[in-house]
Amino acid sequence: DLSGGTTNPDNSSSDTPSITSNRHRDHPSSHQHKSQGEELDVAEKGDPTTQNRIGDLYRFGKAVEQDCMAAMQWYCRAAEQDGARGQWSVAQLYDYALGVPLNHILAMEWYQKAAAKSYVPTQCAIGDLYANCQGAVQDYRKALDWYMKAADKHHAEAEFEIGKMCLLGQGLFVDAISALEWFNEAIEHGDIGGWSDFVKDCIYSLAEQGHLNAQLIVGIMYFTDEIIPQDYGKAMEWLLQPASKGLASAQQLTAALDRALAQRELGFLYHEGLGGPVDHPTAFEWFLKAAEQGHPAAQVDVGNMCHRGRGVEQGLTKAAEWLFKAAKQGRANAQQELGAMHYLGDGIPRSQSLGFEWCLKATEQDYAQAQCDVGAIYSLGNGTFQNYIKAVKWSREAAKQGHAQAQFELGHAYIRNRDVARDYETGFKLFRQAADEGHEQAQAVIEYISNSSND
Repeated sequence: DLSGGTTNPDNSSSDTPSITSNRHRDHPSSHQHKSQGEELDVAEKGDPTTQNRIGDLYRFGKAVEQDCMAAMQWYCRAAEQDGARGQWSVAQLYDYALGVPLNHILAMEWYQKAAAKSYVPTQCAIGDLYANCQGAVQDYRKALDWYMKAADKHHAEAEFEIGKMCLLGQGLFVDAISALEWFNEAIEHGDIGGWSDFVKDCIYSLAEQGHLNAQLIVGIMYFTDEIIPQDYGKAMEWLLQPASKGLASAQQLTAALDRALAQRELGFLYHEGLGGPVDHPTAFEWFLKAAEQGHPAAQVDVGNMCHRGRGVEQGLTKAAEWLFKAAKQGRANAQQELGAMHYLGDGIPRSQSLGFEWCLKATEQDYAQAQCDVGAIYSLGNGTFQNYIKAVKWSREAAKQGHAQAQFELGHAYIRNRDVARDYETGFKLFRQAADEGHEQAQAVIEYISNSSND
């Protein structure tokens, strides 16, 4: 309902919250009030809070017959005292033609006065006017600026509107993931019933109309258990729609990463057998589609499948090529995998120094496998100078993250008294941690110790 004429802002039990038109709801809740006669006396003496209160009574027909013209008179008296609340209320009546003719230009003027005092609901309302070409030339950039001001104060409607702009590419690049993040923020900060359902219904509506990025978000919601219960089968259904669409025109290029994301997630579902049987060849096809669009995680997936010959004929050179593409984009797991291939000469010319460089680069992102590898390389002294102190340091970093091999190596360091004080208790503790992670050598050590103690 865009009129807002009979909406009571103090009633938070609405089952279907309005998003595009709820800037008439964002004012403080009512307080216990004095008798009407006493309030009128205080208001006549110029108290702006009471003037706004009486304006609310007339506007919403509480304790008096609804009379928006009378409400306007009282709001104006409060606004003339340079009060943001009164200015906002005057703008509301012009914005929704309540007791006065519709006039978005005057609404904008009054909203601006209140916004100058950082009155948060007004910031969102100005964003609405710019976005909807009401009272000003349509300007998505200005709308976004105003929404962001309100969102900084956790204004739920503003957060929702930013999400819509991300989804539709209004004033900024299409970004379905950011849209979903903003929608979640709106749900978290919304103080009205049914907000989560409204967000879900809005996205569903856009998805059913064929909006690819909305379809992507629905698929991700089912995939990640966000907003709606997890359902891999439905995730696959929805992700198939944007994933199967090619980029037909230059205007769609901004959505390339979103399309690639859908393809990559779909590949993951086939690869892991979520929502259906395991299907590695089909998984590889979807990973490849995403990888060819530059999606770094998909490039790693393609590289790993080529390396293992899973779903595609084994090709170590191809694997290295795809891992290199992802490594250049900063994917730590790609950097580590590529480093290991260079270090071992696995399908590509052997270069232990180059392998060490790639692994060391991956440690910058605290990637545990790379930390473990760097520790091992320092211990062996192949590819760099031997340095047991650094070997222990990197093994410890990986062990902290629960890396079983690193825990096993560090345990040995404590037992062997290699650049750490011999500490059997700590060493055995690390062996047990590694064993609990499934490390076979550590399990054998623990079993041997256990049998020895029993003897």
